[in-house]
Amino acid sequence: MKRGKIKEILLILMFLFLINVPCSTADESSLKVEISQKGSIEENEFFNGLFVVSTQITNIGKEDQTINEWSCSYGLSWAANIPEILTGLEMCARNVPGNITLKPNETYTRDLSISVNADADQKLLTFSLGFNPTEDLNWRSSDTDIH
Repeated sequence: MKRGKIKEILLILMFLFLINVPCSTADESSLKVEISQKGSIEENEFFNGLFVVSTQITNIGKEDQTINEWSCSYGLSWAANIPEILTGLEMCARNVPGNITLKPNETYTRDLSISVNADADQKLLTFSLGFNPTEDLNWRSSDTDIH
């Protein structure tokens, strides 16, 4: 990928990740997801751009919400709806499960590694990110464009 295109994607991603991405389920309880980019995009032979975002998951509902947290596979709880955006890049020797209970208005913050697939050569990518903390719940952001 050309350096100018990486800079263009970086600028759009910086703008994109400063915007709140509200998510909800069919019931009245809900979470709000906010993402902000940390640092710059790195390139290597496998990815056009590897970058870290800070995720904030806030319980905006009226009841406690419990989400699953794995010690080193947090990215597997996230998915993009197109193959050009990759999550779940962490690797570790031992992955330990745990639960996080968020009281109303409480926020959980954690870093997430994301990459643009090396095969991505479009100038415009439209995608949404889904957060799936349990098997029966799925919060999905609205569609987002990256030019």
